[in-house]
Amino acid sequence: MLINAHYRSGLNFAFSALEDARKALARIDACVEKVEKVEKVGKVEGVEGAPDWAKKCLDDFTAAVNDDLNLPKAFAALFDLVRETNAHISQLSQPSSILAIFRRMDEVLGVIFFGNEKAKVEIPAEIQAMLDERAAARAAKNWAESDRLRDAISAAGWIVKDSREGQSVTKKA
Repeated sequence: MLINAHYRSGLNFAFSALEDARKALARIDACVEKVEKVEKVGKVEGVEGAPDWAKKCLDDFTAAVNDDLNLPKAFAALFDLVRETNAHISQLSQPSSILAIFRRMDEVLGVIFFGNEKAKVEIPAEIQAMLDERAAARAAKNWAESDRLRDAISAAGWIVKDSREGQSVTKKA
C-alpha cells in the first residue's frame, strides 16, 4: 500500500486499502505460481523469448520507474502483465521468459514471492485431519460434509483451494 503511492503525494491510510493491497499481492503471487507450474525444462534466461505483450509491459514498467519513480504507473504495468499472463497462460511457449520479466520488475518493487522463496508453512495435525476427512467426503460425493469441513478449516485461518490435482491449503495472511 505504501509503495503504490507516488512519493511526492500524500497518503490517506485506511484499513480497507491494506486489505486491497493484500488481495492485489495475492493476485500477483497466484499468477507467478501458475507460470511456475507450466514452466518447461528448456529455460530461456532473460526476456528474449518473451511475447511482445510481455515485453510491452516491461517497457511500460521501466518508463514509469524512469518517470520520477512513478510507482502507481509501474504497478499498473505489473498488473497488465498479470492480466495478459493469465489470459495467455495456456499458450506460453517460454514461461521462464515471463518469470524473468516478473523478476526484473521485482528487483524494483521487492513484493513478489517466487516458488523457491516461499516459506514452507507446517500444516497443523488438526487441520491436516480435517483436510483428510474433507477429501474422503468429496470422494464419497458428500458435498454438505465437504462444505462444513471447508468452513471449519477457514474458521481456523486456512484457505482451501480445489483443483484437478486435488485440494491444497494455504495459511490466511
